[in-house]
This record gives sequence, C-alpha cells and structure tokens, in this order.
Amino acid sequence: NFVSTLSKGQKRLGSLLRLLYCNVKSLWILDEPFSGLDQSASNKLICLFDKHLANQGVLVYTTHKNIGLKAPGTHISLEDI
Repeated sequence: NFVSTLSKGQKRLGSLLRLLYCNVKSLWILDEPFSGLDQSASNKLICLFDKHLANQGVLVYTTHKNIGLKAPGTHISLEDI
C-alpha cells in the first residue's frame, strides 16, 4: 500500500490538502495541523490559513506554537484567558 510508505508529515499534508478541494470552506476546525510537518510545509499551511481568513473564512485550531497569522481578524488564545 503506497500510503503506508509515506512519513507522518506527508500523510498530514495530504489530509490538509483536501481543504483546497472542499466545496464548503467557511469553517475549518483542525487539531494540531502542524504536527509532523517540516518548516516548509508549516509555512505553506500558514499562507493557506491567511488566504482562508482573508476570504472571510473562520479557522479554529489547536497548536503549541505561535504561528503568526497575518490575516486581519479576531484572534482568541486560551493563553490570554
């Protein structure tokens, strides 16, 4: 099976790429989307998030790092509560 030969990051990236082909894109809920991704893939994912937010999308995600989104909007962090 080809998928079994992929690394954890490659499998994660493949799953995330499905977001690009989803017809309903207004709300994305992702749990640890950066887990297993290298820096290059993480940077591309951040750009994808910024584009989604700039197009009036909503993003809910969990992560242990500050990803520095550039898109304007409301940001709520549990660390701030």
